Amino acid sequence: MPPVDANFIAIEVHNPFHYTKQFPLEVRYISHECMKKRISGFDGSIITEPSYNVIGGLMRQDSGDILIAKVAMAGGGSCKWTLSAVNFGIEYIDAILLGKDLVPSTVGGGTLAFDNYASRNG
Repeated sequence: MPPVDANFIAIEVHNPFHYTKQFPLEVRYISHECMKKRISGFDGSIITEPSYNVIGGLMRQDSGDILIAKVAMAGGGSCKWTLSAVNFGIEYIDAILLGKDLVPSTVGGGTLAFDNYASRNG
């Protein structure tokens, strides 16, 4: 649960909802207070790194074709979670909007990064 004094950001995505369905929103928080340890597959050494907490949910559809989410910049708690990234996406259930003879299930989406840790693969 976000702290009482948390700042929020609004995320809005244009969604041609007659042709698509949304993927659940993934809000990823990071903590440098609650570090985790793992064993490196390369040399067996122990690596200490920040831990992550992912919260999912659906964006709210406004009265038009905009999906909206309100996301806290800080997740709070003893780990002092802070926003790292937000993943969102839509999947076409009717691809006629994109062109003739196309197959549904074409996916589109993105990641909004809020720190240098948001993309784990660089």
